[in-house]
Amino acid sequence: MGALRTIHRYWALLLALAVLVQIGSAGYGAFNAADKSDPGPLSEHQFSKGFDFHDGFGYLIFIGTLVLLLLALGARLGGRRVGMSVALVLLLVVQILLAWGGEGHAWIGIFHSIVAFLILGYLGTESTTVWGQFGFDAFFLDTKDRATWLARLCTVVYFLFFILMPWYTARDEVKPVPERVTH
Repeated sequence: MGALRTIHRYWALLLALAVLVQIGSAGYGAFNAADKSDPGPLSEHQFSKGFDFHDGFGYLIFIGTLVLLLLALGARLGGRRVGMSVALVLLLVVQILLAWGGEGHAWIGIFHSIVAFLILGYLGTESTTVWGQFGFDAFFLDTKDRATWLARLCTVVYFLFFILMPWYTARDEVKPVPERVTH
């Protein structure tokens, strides 16, 4: 069972990374659609081509969460963690249903993205035990957990993105406004 617990932790980490790729591929699809619509109308084929990877990869993530549930059951992780794995599978089912519903009603897309971050949040907390702890004790560390320090570093980088935005956007080249917007 110890091996299954280890596999479960690493599988959760792999799924968390997969969800990050999935969120990034949704961004690619959106920006690809915006880029393709610039000279004129955007065809259904052009639009869906940018989201093809996102669509297919989402189903692979769903299968991955089923594997995570089976690992949790096999490792006998306890009722709470198995229950959270069941909840994760249910969140993925809701995510797929929201994706299908979003094709006919655009406002459902709001909930599709919110559920994606709930899934990422759960997988991120589930996989933090993989990182372990620092091997030394320093007075400036209030915790030895590597994942906590990585989260803090990423938070600083996140806010620096916005704080430094006036500086790096001043050096950006701006495209002219498309004619379809001005008329």
